[in-house]
Amino acid sequence: MSNPLAPLVLLVLILLGVPKVQGETFRVGFYNAPPLMIQTQNGGIYHDILTAIADRTNHHFEISYFPITRLQRLFELAKLDLEPGINPLWRQDSTEPGLYSIPFATLDQVLLFRPGRQIEVRTPEDLRGRLIGAIRGYIYPGFMDGFKRGIYQRLDVTDEPQLLSLLEKGRVDQVFIDRVVLNYWQKLKPETVAYQVSPTLAGLEIMMRIHPSQAAHLDGLNQVLAALMTEGVIEEIFSRYQ
Repeated sequence: MSNPLAPLVLLVLILLGVPKVQGETFRVGFYNAPPLMIQTQNGGIYHDILTAIADRTNHHFEISYFPITRLQRLFELAKLDLEPGINPLWRQDSTEPGLYSIPFATLDQVLLFRPGRQIEVRTPEDLRGRLIGAIRGYIYPGFMDGFKRGIYQRLDVTDEPQLLSLLEKGRVDQVFIDRVVLNYWQKLKPETVAYQVSPTLAGLEIMMRIHPSQAAHLDGLNQVLAALMTEGVIEEIFSRYQ
């Protein structure tokens, strides 16, 4: 038998809004890499993307900042549940590779040169004998073998401001950097606009890296990421920092 009050109850629920299901708490590992992750503001692109996901799922993302090598170790020890913006190539040597979401963006890797020091780089061999600024712990696909073989050397620093400082002080003639990161710093440091930029060396899809202990949430995360991309939300978030 139908309940004559059912339509009224349904109308009330629509007007009041149905409460969200209780979400999960994810321990998230960040390292300072503006504009992707901005420790001084507790913000950045990945922070905003996780906020958008939380708004749609009621999940809570508990973000902590670590040096990149410690972050990777904590993930392996199952003390972190999620690491955003990762390509599997960067973690292929980890004792716990993890699970990956669908790609939600692409990062373009380029070389940034001091004025007048740019060279054409078609193969890693073109960099023979050069000292290249790099971020400690970062993997640069297509160029790692050259480092191992001593074709060129890397000078590691902890973050992009230090990377740009290497160029400013003339300690190196070129550094590896992601284009989205370069665009951000060119707004804050107009003098870097004069630096010369190579064509894209590699375009790498980035994903959410999930610890296997959270595998049950991967499908739901993929659904939300797909919706955010379809609706242009992720593109809009990236544009805020360019």
